[in-house]
Amino acid sequence: MLAATVTAHERRRPDLAVLRIRPHEPYPYRAGQFAAVWSPLLPQAWRHYSPASAPAPDG
Repeated sequence: MLAATVTAHERRRPDLAVLRIRPHEPYPYRAGQFAAVWSPLLPQAWRHYSPASAPAPDG
């Protein structure tokens, strides 16, 4: 399990949001991958997300 911090959340439509996260350790990026994401506030509410792009140069 890899911990990360949400640094931005932008609601684009009622059914679409853009999350920007900063992992606490390196996260190898592979095109087409998915990541399971959850919050300690709602541990039973897992969601699967597909990264839209490779990490920024600063990680």
